[in-house]
Amino acid sequence: MKYRFIVRAKNSVGYSAYSYQTIIVAARLPDAPTLITKDIQKSNKTSITVQWTKVPDTETETSGYILMMAEFGSLQF
Repeated sequence: MKYRFIVRAKNSVGYSAYSYQTIIVAARLPDAPTLITKDIQKSNKTSITVQWTKVPDTETETSGYILMMAEFGSLQF
């Protein structure tokens, strides 16, 4: 859910003008994707196709994924 916020100050003389608005999304982070699997029909010696199940949306829609790959045994991505 998205919320819009504005604020203004008050003293004994009156109120200031309103601030610029800020939009804040009240949502939790998405769940981690499930186990990554190899699509055998679409993979060969020179390329690999992997897949995973789409994570369920939280209060906002999941907009993308970042896939990282490293050599097995490597400590860095």
